[in-house]
Amino acid sequence: MYIRHSKVRIRLYFKRLTDIMKSEAEVNAMDTSNKEEIYTIDDIYALPDGERAELIDGKIYYMAPPSLSHQRISGKLHQAIANLVQKRF
Repeated sequence: MYIRHSKVRIRLYFKRLTDIMKSEAEVNAMDTSNKEEIYTIDDIYALPDGERAELIDGKIYYMAPPSLSHQRISGKLHQAIANLVQKRF
């Protein structure tokens, strides 16, 4: 797929990107919903090196690395925005 300089296509890619992010967040929320323990920053620092996680309101949300489709969409979105900015300036 190629991005043309239309707002509709940019919105389409942005919507796909946000849908992917929402689905990943829902999976992360399900992973930690069974735990009632409140975590601290020390728990985050105790995770193994390379483990991707966020601490939000005392809960640890583990993050999967970005998928290939996420990276492609992100790259195309970045290029579309860069092209628009370059045209205007």
